[in-house]
Amino acid sequence: MIKIALKNLWARRGNNIWLAIELVVVTIIAWLIIDPVAVRVYDTAQPLGYDRDRLVQLWFNTYDTLSTRYDRAASEKDIAGKHIADIRRSLEKLPQVERVTPTSQYYSPESPSTNLTSFWSTDTIQAMEGYYVPETGFFATLGASSVEGSPTIAEIDDMHLGDGDIIVTEDIAKHLFPNGNAVGQILEGRDYYKPRRIVGVIGNVRLKGFTNTRFYTFSQSNMFPVYYSGKVSENFSFLARLRPGESTEDFAEDESIRKELRKGNYYCSSIKSLDALAKEEEKNRGVTGGKILGTCLLIFFMGSLMLGVTGIFWLQTRSRSHEAGIMKSFGASPRFITATMMWEGVLLVLFTWAIGCLLYLQWGLNNGLAEKDRLIISKASCPPDWVTDFPVHFAIISAIVLAVLLIVVCIGIYIPARRISRVNPVDALRDE
Repeated sequence: MIKIALKNLWARRGNNIWLAIELVVVTIIAWLIIDPVAVRVYDTAQPLGYDRDRLVQLWFNTYDTLSTRYDRAASEKDIAGKHIADIRRSLEKLPQVERVTPTSQYYSPESPSTNLTSFWSTDTIQAMEGYYVPETGFFATLGASSVEGSPTIAEIDDMHLGDGDIIVTEDIAKHLFPNGNAVGQILEGRDYYKPRRIVGVIGNVRLKGFTNTRFYTFSQSNMFPVYYSGKVSENFSFLARLRPGESTEDFAEDESIRKELRKGNYYCSSIKSLDALAKEEEKNRGVTGGKILGTCLLIFFMGSLMLGVTGIFWLQTRSRSHEAGIMKSFGASPRFITATMMWEGVLLVLFTWAIGCLLYLQWGLNNGLAEKDRLIISKASCPPDWVTDFPVHFAIISAIVLAVLLIVVCIGIYIPARRISRVNPVDALRDE
């Protein structure tokens, strides 16, 4: 059957050469569109590693000194510190709230002000730095999980880390110590970074949902609220986990909560769910626009394939009723005729797909594949996966492109081939 298909392709080489050129171009275009979409889908499909659905971020600011609400006496360090503690207790007493922890504006999950350039480096990886206040239930509030061989989340939250002690994510532990427990291991620093000791490991987290960065280190910060020149900072924030069944949107829009959390010169300037923050961050960084553009291009491309490539093969196959009639007059079954024509399409696709992929490979070797467009902080901060492995990446996307081409071409051949294979040979030859 394959030999007959090859003979038919050669016999119709005048027509097939144009189909082959078209399929090579389609293969290259498919690479340009499918590659970044596949990488983006893979990145966004990775688990966040923490329970984001019930988390809200609350920001607090200080009234302007010219405001009628401003109390000069309340700006004293001790009084202001007491008001901050009162705000936390009031927040914890709210019936909607399950847990509360103070956060740094630079390291809050999904916060627009999260510091994206602060790394802690070793000889082999880079990791995002995070800070938390001890004995505030930070990891429990976050909804992180512990891993085997490490202290539990409750134990990690209650730890008092020494100078140089850190908590790391599971990917860091496995990457640096694949054959043993990372707890207690010393990481040698690079440049001006001093050695760090791992005292706990938590499950992988992506505190920036639009990235695939899962290399995080966490250190303790006892400076909450942060003091500047002997004065309490003018702004701070809390991360709150709501109880099951509570709506983060309703909580964020409840003005009575803001009034209840007003203490001294401090007022709640903003409440947002982490889901809303994630969407804002994606929009600001062009991720949302990239998703929409990629989706539209993919839909347009698939529609063009169905109307163009499928349509061309459909019309060409329908015009071959006389060939089907001749084959049937020599005893060929409808199934054999259909299969032969299908094999012609498959062989043509395989040949042109290979040429198209080889041409795109030259581009990829010089300019890289879609992984260079990933929204990651640093390639060294992203765990090794198929996207960063060039041979595997090329093989996977090539397979996806091949599958797409085979589907659209086979659809364009199978339906008309099945019909003409059942035509009476006399009628088919009479029409010729």
